[in-house]
Amino acid sequence: MKYRELLKELEDVLKEKREDRFFLTYNSLIEEALKIALRASKSDKPLIVVKENSYMASRLKDILVSYFDEEEIVSYLPESSLRSEEIATSFENRAERLFALYRIITDNRIKVIITSPYGYIRHLPEKEVLKDSLIRLRKDDNCSRDELISALRKLGYEKTAHVETPMTYAARGYIVDLFSVNYDKPIRIEFFDDYIDSIRFFDINTQRTLEMLEEAEICFAKDVFFNDEEKQYLKDNVKALSGEMELDLEYIYSDQFAQSQYFYYAFFKKAHLNDYIDAYTYLSDEYRIKDHLKMLNEETVSYIQEMHEEKKLPLRFYVYADFDRQLGGHDVIKGEAFKEAVSAISEVDLPFGNIDYLINLVDKEKSRYKLIVLQGKEAEDTVNALTRFDLPYSVFTGKIKEGINIVYGYMYGGFAVGSKDLIVYTTAELFKQRRHHGRFASKYAEARTINSYEELNRGDYVVHDQYGIGQYVSIETRTVNGISLDYLRIIYKGNDELLVPLSQFSLVRKYVSKEGVVPKLNKLGSKDWEKTRKRVEESVDELAERLIELYANRNEEIGHAYSKDSEMQREFEEGFAYELTDDQELAIREVKEDMESKRPMDRLLCGDVGFGKTEVALRAAFKAINDDKQVAYLCPTTILSLQHYNTFKSRLDDFPCRVELLNRFVGDRKQKEIIEDLKAGKVDILIGTHRILSKDIKFKDLGLLIIDEEQRFGVEHKEMIREM
Repeated sequence: MKYRELLKELEDVLKEKREDRFFLTYNSLIEEALKIALRASKSDKPLIVVKENSYMASRLKDILVSYFDEEEIVSYLPESSLRSEEIATSFENRAERLFALYRIITDNRIKVIITSPYGYIRHLPEKEVLKDSLIRLRKDDNCSRDELISALRKLGYEKTAHVETPMTYAARGYIVDLFSVNYDKPIRIEFFDDYIDSIRFFDINTQRTLEMLEEAEICFAKDVFFNDEEKQYLKDNVKALSGEMELDLEYIYSDQFAQSQYFYYAFFKKAHLNDYIDAYTYLSDEYRIKDHLKMLNEETVSYIQEMHEEKKLPLRFYVYADFDRQLGGHDVIKGEAFKEAVSAISEVDLPFGNIDYLINLVDKEKSRYKLIVLQGKEAEDTVNALTRFDLPYSVFTGKIKEGINIVYGYMYGGFAVGSKDLIVYTTAELFKQRRHHGRFASKYAEARTINSYEELNRGDYVVHDQYGIGQYVSIETRTVNGISLDYLRIIYKGNDELLVPLSQFSLVRKYVSKEGVVPKLNKLGSKDWEKTRKRVEESVDELAERLIELYANRNEEIGHAYSKDSEMQREFEEGFAYELTDDQELAIREVKEDMESKRPMDRLLCGDVGFGKTEVALRAAFKAINDDKQVAYLCPTTILSLQHYNTFKSRLDDFPCRVELLNRFVGDRKQKEIIEDLKAGKVDILIGTHRILSKDIKFKDLGLLIIDEEQRFGVEHKEMIREM
């Protein structure tokens, strides 16, 4: 392992600082990466790490590569939806996932496989089918040019005039060039009659030979294979509703690959990722994973219905495996997503500046240990700067020393441990750059398009001012009349495509809705979006009138004036294990003053993660229930609602107070019981998502509403409770 000694050192420092509360924050990728790396280094089997989505899995991989040798880690990250799978898969992404499958079935050195929920439940060919599909070529083998070309086509290789990118081949005379994903360079095979005369790596630009080979293993360029029995079943049972579907089936019958073929796996029992390797399944965050799976299921059903209406797909909805069934029979490790503790690790940053300026800042940082992890020219520049200013430093050789330590290698980003007892700086902080670790990034032109619109991720729903709701696919470069421009590629209903020049980016907004809602796409050229806009304008006018009346009423002194703090209130507050900050004390004092006034309170509490806002909310809630009032705590996501429920329960366990939770994971019978008791006044604090805004939710005497991350709620949602 790359940094085995460094990992051990970090573990020791962290445990010394935080005792047994090591790695406890659910949203820290760095902490999670360290935790996984330590577990994998001690495990007798590999870990399949399931992260909540492809974007977060990719970020986790970028961090994890710091702690493993190249052959010990692999990421399998297919597209995030069936629509993306069929029309938006880039060659780079396809090559990455195929190479991942190749590694998994051929390499026994793997320690960690990172995937998304989609990757975990995606159907795959049987492991032996993939193994048997590999083409093994040896010099002097009896093999004709035509036989090889036929085999390459069946494996999904695309014919081109010149081989420049993976998963392609070119043939001329007795020479076949091909680019297999398991090699960094393309291969040239020369035939003499029906024998392989030579095998060699060659340079794409110069066409010159780089290395002669005795043998080569050619990898599959697709991961969808149908046997003769399955082809016959499709022929007999799938009704071709249109020419497009007939073309799909014709491609399958003739062993030609098309990206849309994955859908037809829904008709058969297939293998899955955890059938390929004996491994522990590590669930990064089970609740977030299930949230994303629910959305994936809704998206899939909506897409198949839409495509069926367009006569492009038959109605068949089980295109993925059942997640819980996939977990069955496998060793499962669950991440500690909601264990309450203060994070041991935080992010670090440095201002823009030259290396001399930044090194002086690093030196002045009050920290016992400082690690600077760099490689190549940047490491050389940093050491030169330290030497110029005569600043002492050590080169890391297995033991972290006090002061500045230079570590030669790569890390995705820096972080601080505990109360800055140890700080790690990397290329990202000192040189304001991060390296992309995709194996195929430099081999495709698409990878060189601009990527400054980081707030949009592949698969996000967006709203175009003129065309309505679509799904963002990528930023692409198109050349028209010799001029190259960058465009946002957006897909609409029926897979219609809209290219929006980046100069018109202001016309596009990210779609925002309550958690878990999958919107329906608009159809380009239809009147649907125009009608929707008209309805929204009318409802906004109506809402504005209601707000004017509401705030006029709230200006009157119509609120409940809460009692002064009781002895029980003081006892509850003394149970807080930490010393309040000055800002917390001020906020608590002002909130109580508001509550003891007759005028209804409207207060916005701002503070970063970990700054103690929840403790302010807890004290206000306890004050409310001391006056026999009920409290509602509204959260934007299921995850946050569960986290706050656990926090409130643990703090209020010793007091006569009933706390309940309402979200989509609470069963119907339990929900019914909570709703009845809430109406009867038997529930003191109700914590939940948008569910608590439903019409069937009635409070006996609601006295306080707490909204977490209020910017994620619409005006109408917030005013519904104010009107109560």
